[in-house]
Amino acid sequence: MSVIENQEDLEEKIKVRAYYLSEENLSFNDLCWRLAEKLIQVQRKGRIDIDEIKKKAEEIYKQYTKYDELCWRIAELAIVGKVDEKKDLFSQKETKPQEVKEVFEAKNKFLEDQASQFKEQEEKLSESKLPEIRVETKPQEVKEDFEAKNKFLEEQASQFKEQEEKLSESKTPEIKLEGLLSKERLSCPKCGAVGHIIKSVDDKSKVLSYIGSRPIYQKKKICRNCGQEF
Repeated sequence: MSVIENQEDLEEKIKVRAYYLSEENLSFNDLCWRLAEKLIQVQRKGRIDIDEIKKKAEEIYKQYTKYDELCWRIAELAIVGKVDEKKDLFSQKETKPQEVKEVFEAKNKFLEDQASQFKEQEEKLSESKLPEIRVETKPQEVKEDFEAKNKFLEEQASQFKEQEEKLSESKTPEIKLEGLLSKERLSCPKCGAVGHIIKSVDDKSKVLSYIGSRPIYQKKKICRNCGQEF
């Protein structure tokens, strides 16, 4: 068998192992812990150093972002690192009962700490009424997403305020109507014409707002009798 065939066969074995590992539906934190165990197991034998496993698991959590990457790395160590598939770091053949207990307690504490951090992030997001972010999102990504959304909302609020001010400034002056109906009719300030002689048209020199790309103009009056605009 050629070197290429050996490599392809090895990659296929890793792929299969990674697939079956992903089917176990372990959490992201569980995979971090398991990879930490495998790395230490491959590097050296002897008494289990719980603090070392916990520290390594935290480093892995910060280093990896994808679930599949962790599955592949664990499978790769199991095959290429020649880790015995039938043995585990918790095996009583190699580990004393007290060490097994300590390892499980340390692992549970690690998972509880991570869960607590996720809960705090969820509470903060809930208070800010932002869309839910997946539990597997890292704190830094949560912070960046939060800041980006807040910036977007602030920009929108600023634009609305500017638009409101423009509309307020460009409002048509209020025409006071006094007296009886006959006195309420507009009249041309130049020739005194009233009624249908006065027509309303768009003043295209004054834009009030836009509907899509379509401008909304302020209205002005024109006397059909003398042509006076007012």
